Amino acid sequence: MDKIIITLLLATVGGLTGYKIGIPAGAFIGAMIFVTIYNLIANNAIVPVPFKIAAQIFLGAAIGAGITMNTLKGFKELIVPILIFLILLFVFSIVSAFIISKFTSMDLITAFFSCCPGGLTEMTIIADSYKANVPVVALIHLSRILSVILIYPLIVKIFIK
Repeated sequence: MDKIIITLLLATVGGLTGYKIGIPAGAFIGAMIFVTIYNLIANNAIVPVPFKIAAQIFLGAAIGAGITMNTLKGFKELIVPILIFLILLFVFSIVSAFIISKFTSMDLITAFFSCCPGGLTEMTIIADSYKANVPVVALIHLSRILSVILIYPLIVKIFIK
């Protein structure tokens, strides 16, 4: 029980720290970093399955609460660009997963969730339910987010000028 309490306390401190300093997805990333450091040092981080299920429920509620009638009204105008984007995104993601799985030691399920378009939080939660290697999925998505934050604004500046 002590291991669970320590894990959750560190997750809370890390999450609040990440949120307060303004990191994108800061609560999630901060909690993950603090618990990772604790686990690397003490090898004692534990999150019971019911807590993981509760996290999925809360995340589902947060996403559902963000969908409004205005969101749905805007969807009609965007159907063609959305379909083009989704088709290209999924094709690229699936092909990337197969290539990574074939040329590295990564299993196909982990590769799929690592290459899957989606948020870090959502992809790691779903990957866990499919028994993928969640730390690998989280690290790849974190790398993607950090690279987008650091590099994408530079790319946008080049094309906007």
